[in-house]
Amino acid sequence: MRKIRVKIARKGYNLSYRRSYFADDEKSFLQKAAKVPFAHIGGAMERGAPLGHEIVFRLHVATEGAPAAATPEQISELSRFTAFASRNEWADVQIQRYFLDYWISGDQLNFVVLADGSRSAKLEFLAGAYDAEGVPMSGQLSMAEKSVPAERFVKLRREALHGRQQFDVPTQAAWLRVAARDPELNRVGTIEIRLPLSPEPPGPVANSPRD
Repeated sequence: MRKIRVKIARKGYNLSYRRSYFADDEKSFLQKAAKVPFAHIGGAMERGAPLGHEIVFRLHVATEGAPAAATPEQISELSRFTAFASRNEWADVQIQRYFLDYWISGDQLNFVVLADGSRSAKLEFLAGAYDAEGVPMSGQLSMAEKSVPAERFVKLRREALHGRQQFDVPTQAAWLRVAARDPELNRVGTIEIRLPLSPEPPGPVANSPRD
């Protein structure tokens, strides 16, 4: 248990706040973080960790098609993760394909000036799937780089950068954790979504023109 104490210099106020909290053992936290498929960003992609807000982004997640049996290539990839490390039978493992669309405002990107005067920024898009206990089941890391001429730079800072990521997820997954990261400054924003997703309603149908 860790205690919290808050004091203010001005008198005449009553404070209402949480007086204590239970913290995870630091050694245990580091051991769990080491099992996450994105070790290079520490515990930011650990299921249930506090969400990061250093980068704010919009996210749209949609399924594509129906679940299908895992292919040999997918089985080889999944066997790297803790949830499947000791599995010998794969007949019951089905994979659902997702598409993740990200939008990040240009004023949040860290641009560097290149020799020709143009600007360049790099981003990482990370997606991890976890079971109900928070054990990693699969993960995907995608890199993106945006280069713009000097004359378009001011306009780009007012626009949103769009990125798309394909992610194949076992249907047993209970959680999806997604992150956008600036690798230069190690700034991270994260979102968590409960799985499975409900099918999206069909779009509006256009009326036929009348005679």
